[in-house]
Amino acid sequence: MAYLLAVTNDGGGESQIYEIGGADRVTYRDLLAGYASVRGLRRLMIPVPVITPRLSSLWLRLITPANYKIGRRIVESAAHDSVVAEDFAERRFHMEPMSASRAISTALADERANLEFLDSSPDGIGANTTRKITTGTTFVEQRVFDLDARPGKAFETVCDIGGENTWYWGDWLWKLRGALDRLVGGVGMRRRGGRERQIRTGDTVDFWRVERYEPGHRLTLRAEMKLPGDAWLDLRVIPNGDGSRLLQTSAFDHRGLPGLIYWYGLYPLHALVFRNLGRGIAARVNSGSRKADDHNI
Repeated sequence: MAYLLAVTNDGGGESQIYEIGGADRVTYRDLLAGYASVRGLRRLMIPVPVITPRLSSLWLRLITPANYKIGRRIVESAAHDSVVAEDFAERRFHMEPMSASRAISTALADERANLEFLDSSPDGIGANTTRKITTGTTFVEQRVFDLDARPGKAFETVCDIGGENTWYWGDWLWKLRGALDRLVGGVGMRRRGGRERQIRTGDTVDFWRVERYEPGHRLTLRAEMKLPGDAWLDLRVIPNGDGSRLLQTSAFDHRGLPGLIYWYGLYPLHALVFRNLGRGIAARVNSGSRKADDHNI
């Protein structure tokens, strides 16, 4: 992108071919090893004597979340060298190419910072239903619950989760999870009393940390317990007629085979807990709304 912007602002006018590359000369094997290193994965690479691009792309589709069509084009391109022969672009625009490992680290960091995998539109999802999405190595589930209160009032209940305020359902399961985490050297529940101030980004909520907070609208929590991956819980409240809707998104970015085993092995329990968490929030909000209506009468 930096090169494209530089060319746009260049007043040369003559036609020129610019070869753009990184700081390193790497093979696909080097890229795979570099990605595994940044992700903290251990991988054994076994060369095979004969294999076609089609078989390679099918294998890629079987064992990775890569798109088949894109994966096949990448595999087919492996037969051709893509090495910069002339560094004219680097000299002309005074660019310092990024190393492969830094590029991988930056891309993964940007993906985490933006949290775009939590921003799926709720369109087409009915109340009390679940939509499952896989984005790269991240499993995403989105649930929708109708609320009788206005967004601002409903969001107050969302912000009361955790600590002595409980998790609205199965609180003993959350305590058990925290105890197990403490046994393996994790942070545990870190319970504390009722909040005397508005929740803020960076606060701890049991074994979660507030990753993003948008007053009256959104609360995003990132798990800090020991996991074979990274987990988030995102709670959004949006207007819906005279009331509002709770959009609950849970995401788990697995780290290798242990992460996959963890996700699929505990999925029934996780689905039960998060489904009832949403229902519990909705029940608390709707109960408070009915009490307010009765008082007004």
